[in-house]
Formats: sequence, structure tokens, C-alpha cells
Amino acid sequence: SSDLANGALNYFTIPNYSGTGVPPTPQVGRNYLRGPNLLNVDTTIQKSFGLPKMPVFGEGARLTIRGDLFNVFNKLNLTPLSADARDQQISFDGTTSNPLFGVAQSALGGRVVTLQARFEF
Repeated sequence: SSDLANGALNYFTIPNYSGTGVPPTPQVGRNYLRGPNLLNVDTTIQKSFGLPKMPVFGEGARLTIRGDLFNVFNKLNLTPLSADARDQQISFDGTTSNPLFGVAQSALGGRVVTLQARFEF
């Protein structure tokens, strides 16, 4: 949820450019809003087994088992906030706050595991 109690309009001023074209001074300090942290750890596990010499397969036959793990710790990674998203507009009409302002609307994928076996001869 957003840390902006009572709505974003209480903390941010919608620019009202005067005849000079200079925007008003911001009411919130620099770097107040922080995006979601991202932690993504991927790994691969692989093991090869040599097979005994057989006339059908030849001398160098082997079996390889492999597992690929993406987002190993299954951490919730929120999608980055983009400048053109509806959650980045302070207000749509200038008088009421956008309830979605500063709130992530989706997340990236969770843990994904792929397994494969390869037979070489």
C-alpha cells in the first residue's frame, strides 16, 4: 500500500505553471519515494553419468541430468513503476487523489524450475 495517508494531493502539488513557466516548490524532499527492491537468484545444477561401453551406444555414451532454477528463494518482486502507468498520476482531475498513486499493480514471476535429461552417444 501507499505510505501517503490522506491521499497524494496532501504531499504533492500538481504543477500550476505561472506566466514565468517556473513550477512551484515541491512539498516533499528529494528521493522520498523508493521503488521496490529486487532480489533474483538463478542457478543451474547438472550431473553427468558415464555409461558402460556397449556395442549399441559406443564408448562415450553418457546421461546428463540438469535442473535450472529461476528466482530460487521465491521472493515477491513487484513490477517497477513506470512513468506512463496510471499508478504514477497524482490526480486525474486536480481535486481528488488517485488511490493507486505509488502502489504497485503487479508482480514478476515466482519460482520456476525446469528439468531436462540428455542422452549422448
